[in-house]
Amino acid sequence: MAIIFITGLSGVGTSSVLAELGKWGYNVVDTDYGYVTEIMTDGVVERV
Repeated sequence: MAIIFITGLSGVGTSSVLAELGKWGYNVVDTDYGYVTEIMTDGVVERV
């Protein structure tokens, strides 16, 4: 699987492109909003 970075100046539509790719089933991470996931270890949920 390839990892592709999409970059651009503010207002050029990078977030819109990522939203559309997400609709098409691609895994995307928009760093404008951050990335949070939950990890469960021994029954304890940790948000990272």
